[in-house]
Amino acid sequence: MTQATDSSASAKDIPGIIAPPPLIFLAGVILGVVLDLIWPVVLLPDTAQYWAGGVVIAASFALVIPAFRSFRAVGEHPDPSRPIGSRPYRYTRNPMYLYMTVFAIGLAIVLDNAWVLPALVTALIVVNYFVIRREERYLENKVGEEYLRFKFSVRRWL
Repeated sequence: MTQATDSSASAKDIPGIIAPPPLIFLAGVILGVVLDLIWPVVLLPDTAQYWAGGVVIAASFALVIPAFRSFRAVGEHPDPSRPIGSRPYRYTRNPMYLYMTVFAIGLAIVLDNAWVLPALVTALIVVNYFVIRREERYLENKVGEEYLRFKFSVRRWL
């Protein structure tokens, strides 16, 4: 009986997000691709899209590699559905979501797909209200004052 109580308590020890953020961002990109098939809109001339998009995608990796290293340094996992302790981020509370945003923008440029951009805005609204805010409430309850200090000292995005 104690084990059932413990497992149900640990099952509730999650932020209650609507869906994994990578899937939300992927849905935005897929929506953009589908809209582009129906009504193509050009972003850049042919060869410029690959260079510009490549630079943006490379920048996204420059964001995600330090974020993964930060998780590993404190023995944490980037999966937001798993309980966490502290996250040592200096410039943004959400470097992984920032990475996904920049990567999706780079992908839109490489694909020469203007529709990915408004679809990405929709994905960002979903992530903001149904992921980040829920994670923040969870962390306020789980970590308490330490997280509140972190929250007020580091911006949500940039």
